[in-house]
Amino acid sequence: MRKHRSFKHEQTELKEPKNKAGMYMAVFIAAVMILSIGGVFLSNPDSESDYTFNGYNFKSSNNLWITKIDGKETAFYFLPEQVANLNVSEQALTIIKNSQGLIVTSNSIQDPESRLQALDIFKLDFTNAYLKAYPNKKAGIAFTQKAINSRLPVLTCDNSTYLFPVISVDFSNETNIKVDKDYCIIVSAADEYSLLSLLDNLRYRILDILK
Repeated sequence: MRKHRSFKHEQTELKEPKNKAGMYMAVFIAAVMILSIGGVFLSNPDSESDYTFNGYNFKSSNNLWITKIDGKETAFYFLPEQVANLNVSEQALTIIKNSQGLIVTSNSIQDPESRLQALDIFKLDFTNAYLKAYPNKKAGIAFTQKAINSRLPVLTCDNSTYLFPVISVDFSNETNIKVDKDYCIIVSAADEYSLLSLLDNLRYRILDILK
């Protein structure tokens, strides 16, 4: 499977929630500010242009897989079967589904830069999918430490609760999603390619494409 595609996301904002849940929820309402993203290696879809899974029809377009959810097109980097067997904690999925809102945070310093770009893609694409699946909830993004030239808040697992979990995303020598003792969801990926596969696993599951 080749990995060769680069692309960009536009800036996105999340509206301010009306309710409050502690001091850290004040930053939960911060505007989502993502810089243009490029240079991330993506999977190259198979040569077949059509694929059906659980009643969803996927078409290959520009190295992405496109399907319609509630009448609107949504793009994925992998097909459901390609990410179905990843090591993803069922407890993490339960926390996400039962949450009242969440924050996705990551390290702001990455080398090479493609890792920082992949983290930004994860944060933006996951929060968009979460809001699509749960339109009455709120989602935001942050960093785990102060980032230069960024107005994003600083949030870590210390700020996580069961109803308002923090999803902490980073690179390590393993690829999995697990939960720590404070209901913080830890997303670990060996490389950019693995991180996007975890992203799609989560998106497929919260959108009920993968059961």
